[in-house]
Amino acid sequence: MKLSRVFPPSLFFSFAGSPDLSSKWDILGFLLKRMAEHQQFSESEHSFVLDRLKTRESLSPTAHQACALPHVHAPFLKTAIGAVYVPNNPVDFSALDKQPVEIIALLLLPDSSLRRRMATLSTVAKILNHINLSAELVSRSVLEAREYFLSLENA
Repeated sequence: MKLSRVFPPSLFFSFAGSPDLSSKWDILGFLLKRMAEHQQFSESEHSFVLDRLKTRESLSPTAHQACALPHVHAPFLKTAIGAVYVPNNPVDFSALDKQPVEIIALLLLPDSSLRRRMATLSTVAKILNHINLSAELVSRSVLEAREYFLSLENA
């Protein structure tokens, strides 16, 4: 699956054009709200995803090496959807390595094949581990940052 379909332009946020959110749950709430608007989730679907996200994050942090990749399965989705947020300042995400997070990529995955879900997660994780990614994203406009992020899919 092409990541350009997973991360639409309206769900890519950098500090230059986004509210300055300073906590993990403010950011995740903001991203989930925007995703719900984009996908036209019902109230119950939104609540379902938020509950799953809270449960997932309480089990084990999804942040490492200054990047966070929170992800949950949403059985009502037909395709994966993602949102990216680059905060003004690094954010405490309770990472095991104790490093604050500079990039957050929230993924909602359909209950499709495990192989497809893992491939999507793996691809996004590889992008997030790209050297100097946050500096590259911050130095660009939001649209240019999204294009750069997506260009790393096959790098």
